[in-house]
Amino acid sequence: MVTRSPKMVTAWLRSFDSLTNYYLHHGRSQCGMVSLQARVIDHTVHTLNKCVGHSCLIFQIKNAPSIPQSLIRFLTDWYFPFVRVHNIFVIRRLLFTRYNMNISNRVALFDLVGEYYRGLNQEMVYYGWTEFARLFGISIRVPLVVTLSDWSTMHLQNSQILYASLEACFCFELARFLYNWAGCTKIKLVQSKNMPPNLHIGSETFVDAWCSSR
Repeated sequence: MVTRSPKMVTAWLRSFDSLTNYYLHHGRSQCGMVSLQARVIDHTVHTLNKCVGHSCLIFQIKNAPSIPQSLIRFLTDWYFPFVRVHNIFVIRRLLFTRYNMNISNRVALFDLVGEYYRGLNQEMVYYGWTEFARLFGISIRVPLVVTLSDWSTMHLQNSQILYASLEACFCFELARFLYNWAGCTKIKLVQSKNMPPNLHIGSETFVDAWCSSR
């Protein structure tokens, strides 16, 4: 879902609550995780992108008429760990400075990836999510024309929506994989079967690959 409507955000959060209650009833403890990503221009968050399982929300927060109270409460709920590869503390600071919003339970996956690989080299400090995807055998090619495009526009292009959704989905799947691994006593280097091996932003072929792998 792509929206700048506070009502639509609230509706998405309600559907997420229903999904969470279902998972809790069936004993799936990892269901509380939420992938929280953002597109930032000039130290301002323009889109706030969330993913839980198969469901993604791209909230055009900069163009929204107001911030729904449901979202503010959601981000400060300690039950939900909000995950990102790294720099989630930067996003929290920007949200607080501009919108007076807080993120209570912030989780950076960077350290867990380091444990999984028995240590991180210095270069990995500068890795983005696509570089981390390559560590797990997933090749994602993103043209600069997409990453450097205008995210402040009222109407996002399809390539922007696909990029934001894929970033949020990958971080959710990575978090789920790492959380499951952290609970195991045996370390196994395996490629997650939840992801196709090659994705290419700019054509829509990767969407079919993503859907067929789910």
